[in-house]
Amino acid sequence: MGARNRYKVRSREYEDTHLTFFEVKHKTSKRRTIKHRLPTQDLVTAPYGDASEFLDQVSPFGMQDLVPRSWNRYRRITLVANDTPERVTLDIDLEFYWQNRWAGLPGIVIAEVKQPPHGGHSPFVKFMRSRRFRSSGFSKYCMGVTMLYPDVKQNRFKPVQRRVARLMEEQNHGYY
Repeated sequence: MGARNRYKVRSREYEDTHLTFFEVKHKTSKRRTIKHRLPTQDLVTAPYGDASEFLDQVSPFGMQDLVPRSWNRYRRITLVANDTPERVTLDIDLEFYWQNRWAGLPGIVIAEVKQPPHGGHSPFVKFMRSRRFRSSGFSKYCMGVTMLYPDVKQNRFKPVQRRVARLMEEQNHGYY
């Protein structure tokens, strides 16, 4: 089964710098990710000139096709290697919310290794494997949507949901 073309459209604020961006990430069928971003004055929550024009240029969607469904918030720690072209981001205190709905993942840390294609072996991955942690796919957006909207089809996300639930249960019982 081949990968599909997918787009992620988001508005994001970096809390430490208060910079905001309107971003489009396109994951191609060849498993490449192409990122575009537009600096904005505030978070984009409704169609307006610059953001609308930008979206028309970099995606097959228009602002009229998009409807906000979720906000997420987390704290991020970034680790940068001194001797290899590797960055590791650790996202903690994840919260998802929309209107009167809220869900959180207390105690869960999402680690992402960022390195060039064919970057070699990651010291961070090696360290985590030595402690019996294994990598898996995880989308903050998908997790948030499945937690906020129980009527959304859940089957595809069940393995990740079970793994997160198990980690949270182990943490609550002092296994870490």
